[in-house]
Amino acid sequence: MVVNPVAGRRNAQRELVRVIRQLRASGLAVEVERTRGPGHASAWAERLDETTTRAVVVVGGDGTIREVIDGLAGRALPIAVLPTGTENLVAKQFGFRFDARVLYRRIQTGRPMPVDVGMINGRHFLVVAGAGFDAEVVERLRDCRAGHITHLGYFWPIWRTFWEHRFPVITAEADGETIFEGQALVLVGNLPRYAVGLPIFPDARYDDGLLDVVIYPCAGRGRLVGHAINTILKRHYHRGGTLHHRCRTLRLRSPRRVPIEADGDHAGELPADISVQPGYAMFLLA
Repeated sequence: MVVNPVAGRRNAQRELVRVIRQLRASGLAVEVERTRGPGHASAWAERLDETTTRAVVVVGGDGTIREVIDGLAGRALPIAVLPTGTENLVAKQFGFRFDARVLYRRIQTGRPMPVDVGMINGRHFLVVAGAGFDAEVVERLRDCRAGHITHLGYFWPIWRTFWEHRFPVITAEADGETIFEGQALVLVGNLPRYAVGLPIFPDARYDDGLLDVVIYPCAGRGRLVGHAINTILKRHYHRGGTLHHRCRTLRLRSPRRVPIEADGDHAGELPADISVQPGYAMFLLA
């Protein structure tokens, strides 16, 4: 069990003590590692012995899960989740809850299921990667973060980005073919939902070997608000000129500095090479 002590909820650590006691009382041997900073979960997962490890339990959010997948490097060690992050999109997708009984059943009887994993500039993501507006929000949040993150913590980064974002020109090439060039924000999904449950990729599947790309052509704040409304109302595939594409590889570039993000973590800048690795991770499903 790897625990991110600064993920999302502040009271999760007290609850976790009770969960570990219940698991051990049920006869499981539980070894606990608490992270001390970025990259710790990856380094810990890399050292795991497949012959003595039955399951890997991630106590954290989507970013911590991504780090563990980095460290496992495609090894078939099944992952379970005790969600303590801000969004917990992976946990919601696969039905994980912060519940000792649910976790015990997954470890004992869960089905190991291969799940596709995206990669952006050598960095894995399970949910979404983005370039443009949302990545700038993530970058601002990183610069002002101090400890636990809540939804309220996103307010000022979103507010400042809304007024200061300059809507860069982005060129997108999918499977070697140029599909878009212009001012836009680009999101690449592996699972259907994004932050606060926005259904950006309603048809995305985690086992089809493809990535879903949504490009929002956008040169100003008014168009951005329109895209947001259409997405909330689940009509963004049909209005506002939004482009939807499925591919195995995507290359994004821009003449300007444009940040990128992966599963809510800052992941560098464009240019970006994005690809899918079919069945790269293994999750314990009910």
